[in-house]
Amino acid sequence: MTETRTTCPYCGVGCGVLASVNGDQVQIRGDQYHPSNQGLLCSKGLRLADTLGERGRLLYPSIGGQRDSWSRTLAYVGHKFRQAVEQHGPDSVAFYLSGQLLTEDYYVANKLMKGFIGSANVDTNSRLCMSSAVTAHKRGLGSDSVPGCYQDFELADLVVLVGSNMNWCHPVLFQRLQAARRARPHMRLVVIDPRRTATAEAADLHLAIRPGGDLALFHGLLRFLIEQGLQRPNAQQLSGWRDTQVSLQAYDLDRVAGETDLDRDDIIDFYQQFAANPRVVTGFSMGINQSEQGVDQGNAILNCHLLTDRIGRPGMGPFSLTGQPNAMGGREVGGLANTLAAHRELDDEVARQAIGEIWRSPRMASRPGLKAVELFEAMERGEIKALWIMGTNPAVSLPDSGLVARALEACPLVVVSDCIVGTDTQRHADVLLPATGWGEKAGTVTNSERRLSRQRAFMPPSGEARPDWWMLCQVAKAMGFNHGFNFANEADIFREHASLSAINGRLGGEFDIGALATLTDEQYQQLPPLQWPQPAGQPLRLNNQRLFASEPEGPPRGQLQLSSSATSPAAPGWVLNNGRYRDQWHTMTRSGLSPQLGRHRPWPEVALHPEDARLLGVTANDLLTLQAGEGELLLPVALSEQQRRGELFAPIHWSGQFSGQATVNAVVGRGRDPLSGQPGFKGARVQARPCAVRAWAQLWLPEPVAMPAGVAVFWSSQTHPQGGGYLLASELPVSDCVERLQQWLATLGHGQPSVCQVSAEGNRQLFVKGGRLLAAMFVSPQRRHLPGDYLLQALQSPVTATQQRSLLMTPTTESRLLCCCLQLTEADVDAAIAEGADSADKVADACGAGTGCGSCRSEVMERCRHAKHESESEVQNALVD
Repeated sequence: MTETRTTCPYCGVGCGVLASVNGDQVQIRGDQYHPSNQGLLCSKGLRLADTLGERGRLLYPSIGGQRDSWSRTLAYVGHKFRQAVEQHGPDSVAFYLSGQLLTEDYYVANKLMKGFIGSANVDTNSRLCMSSAVTAHKRGLGSDSVPGCYQDFELADLVVLVGSNMNWCHPVLFQRLQAARRARPHMRLVVIDPRRTATAEAADLHLAIRPGGDLALFHGLLRFLIEQGLQRPNAQQLSGWRDTQVSLQAYDLDRVAGETDLDRDDIIDFYQQFAANPRVVTGFSMGINQSEQGVDQGNAILNCHLLTDRIGRPGMGPFSLTGQPNAMGGREVGGLANTLAAHRELDDEVARQAIGEIWRSPRMASRPGLKAVELFEAMERGEIKALWIMGTNPAVSLPDSGLVARALEACPLVVVSDCIVGTDTQRHADVLLPATGWGEKAGTVTNSERRLSRQRAFMPPSGEARPDWWMLCQVAKAMGFNHGFNFANEADIFREHASLSAINGRLGGEFDIGALATLTDEQYQQLPPLQWPQPAGQPLRLNNQRLFASEPEGPPRGQLQLSSSATSPAAPGWVLNNGRYRDQWHTMTRSGLSPQLGRHRPWPEVALHPEDARLLGVTANDLLTLQAGEGELLLPVALSEQQRRGELFAPIHWSGQFSGQATVNAVVGRGRDPLSGQPGFKGARVQARPCAVRAWAQLWLPEPVAMPAGVAVFWSSQTHPQGGGYLLASELPVSDCVERLQQWLATLGHGQPSVCQVSAEGNRQLFVKGGRLLAAMFVSPQRRHLPGDYLLQALQSPVTATQQRSLLMTPTTESRLLCCCLQLTEADVDAAIAEGADSADKVADACGAGTGCGSCRSEVMERCRHAKHESESEVQNALVD
């Protein structure tokens, strides 16, 4: 059994994966020789095998819902795109791409749109997560280039994480950081985040900042550093130095404290730590980027490193943590609507001419195209006549999902290529194209530290699936472009991409992989992970390359960019933040296929502080309705003291495919950063009101079904190989809810319940036919945590009368899963604590929790603290008695 070296398709860490296939069994483990993860994998990576196979896959092309051949379908798409261009001009068509695509896919799409169709209307969901960081880097450093590498998190004496729940969103990198902290106890970790996240739980200092206060905090830090005399000796040579000195006078401690809601002593503590530790890394992510002032916030962070010369050297520098696996690879080829290719700008006439000559381009785009939100606004107005969406789900991921739905309906031709079937976006598609998925496709990806890695196929394509780059080439030819798209394979595309990058290198840009432009097919297959730049004529350098370090005698690199923080009055309503759950990914089209990944947070919830819950008159047994504009969101309540007062938090993952009225972007407006076009996802303002629930129901069924009308005001689902689990909330009394659900289950062919149990806790029913369990239903006035794994395992299996009674008698509340890697529950951890394990390390020794990917260690620590507090309270009460 041979192992294939490939890379994980989830976050921007870019972990190396070893995949081995034995018949229909796939085994996944971390690649210990990959520099990014060194053998570690997170819970999602470890469960990749669960997501493979044909279940839930898009398997054949179709037009108007009718299966068709590849040749006819692609000829139809090519004809429609050419017709739109001829009748309405190049800007009447568009591509919308994904960080899930490989660089080779991205390259062909960008070449076709910008070099042959002649429009720059090709954007990507990098616009939603990274474009503010991109613009900040260009303004401050002159290039969309992350200066450092992952090793810097291990070498730093101080790590500052801003707007980043790294423990859940980049877990392998966080475990590398934690291992370094254990080996070097003097290391300090500061986390700046409105919520007390799993990452903040592990920090030496947590600054629970007011949303939007980051700009004032880092302007205040810059002023403090200057007052301490820590600016570089030649700071006056930095562009913007004089204006910066003047502007910073407004940012005294009183203003910073007022705009951040932080304690003055905590602010001073943070500033002093930053000043005292030259080796400091500031990692920032979506909490900074997904803001209407995301670019300015990114530049405020860069300023502090530029001014003090803490950049481009081991253990120091600003570090933008990428969300998607290949967001950077897409930007390398010009995947954003405001860039050309090879890291050049559309208004760069020299680069445009050089690239056009290599492409033999008949019509080069010369001005920026429509950015993501602009694109869908133009579509709603009828300006876009043909759209191709590749590997992404904008009906869920873009803000104002109502607008997106209307726009897709207004567009005469919507083409969707994807590996998954049934997404919210596909409901609006005229043409569906089956794309190869992870494990089937091959190419390259670039992670957050500029490391280019190979993603290799180890399985045959499912059904009639084909690579996105192949589809694009066929459509290009169908449009009449008979040269430029005769690529034989991925290596052929990569060589052309690498040769283009040398243009950027010659023009003084950092991104240059010209040394790889002459790789043979075999060398491409064997290409090891390496960081750029890799210019031609120099030996390959694999690891730990850094950028933007100033020469000792030379002028400083970079430009200070300082903007005033927003002072407009706050809009009325509650602040709604959003983000990821630990074990899920984006809209769950991949991670939702793994039963184990759904057990930690089975259903979407809106988290709010207990005091705010009392103010609203809701409990954990209620639903909360959130409204903004025409959008509405309905979610179960979760009480959390980790929330700031007046603020709410909801997960991003649930779509119409998996829930009803739980798509968080339904209430996120279209406000965006004026420079980058990135939406302000993190600061939505909503109105909140309670929705009382009289009955909660959980169903276990052998296959996915549409929920019945008139029963549930809220529903959510989890899919599993044996069937599906559903949570429903109803305004009906328990008895009426039971009756309605029984009638519905009968229409599905399950008949009448075979075994029932009615008690004060609710009504339990099993539906057995031919000695096999076909369905189960629990209805109760209380929302209970019932993962139902034991029922899912029993579905469609023979069950005796004794086993049926046993299934009904299972305890009402199962313990929530805590450690996904080892499948350990909260009860398992509590048992270890009860036996004397009073720290995360001791719990790990006792039961193993936290020894896999380590993402659950903060929750283990929290349970240890809670148990200690309970024990101390019992002692005090006993003394009082």
